[in-house]
Amino acid sequence: MNFFKRLFNRKSETVTRYQIVTDKGNGTFIYSGKIYQSDIVTACLAPYKKAVGKLSPLHVRKSKDNTEIFPEPYMRFLLEEPNTLLTMQKTLEKIVSPLLLSGNAFILIVRDINGYPLELFPIPAVSAEAVYMNGELSLKFIYQNGKTYTHKYDDIIHLRMNMTENDLFGEPVMPALSKLVNLVEISKTAMQSDGLFDLIPLYVPMIWKSR
Repeated sequence: MNFFKRLFNRKSETVTRYQIVTDKGNGTFIYSGKIYQSDIVTACLAPYKKAVGKLSPLHVRKSKDNTEIFPEPYMRFLLEEPNTLLTMQKTLEKIVSPLLLSGNAFILIVRDINGYPLELFPIPAVSAEAVYMNGELSLKFIYQNGKTYTHKYDDIIHLRMNMTENDLFGEPVMPALSKLVNLVEISKTAMQSDGLFDLIPLYVPMIWKSR
């Protein structure tokens, strides 16, 4: 964590803040205070969610002599049932939208008094802010319910994509994607009349991957 402190080299506690796309369901997405309604984005995300949800996370410990899979039995149970509300499949599916659209997704590690992980919860945040508290890197989140929580970076699984300008956060694609979504929505009625609208969920991911 001292690496990040030296990297940013700021006296202020706040390092940077990033907006996170909130998937409200039914094709509704909230980003930077703006509401986007698009069943196109929902259709494009659906296969990614299904594919990611089928993954089986492993706990791997490597040494010079050998590689162990699930060396600690409790980790196997944790990665099968990460919390009392969600299975691992649903946990993974919930992080797909913010990861692909915001470039960032966060999972909170809940630990016991001895520091061992007990539960894993996807963080339903609308923004994340990197701050230093007593010289230690933490992330300050504004949750969807408006409440603010700060967690140590060591207690967070931070998934990132499109890392360019920032060395801590991934870059969001939503600003560029919103223009495409608006264009698609404008053309939606005309394409429906020609029977071409069903091809959009196949075409948009091709544009996305080409970025």
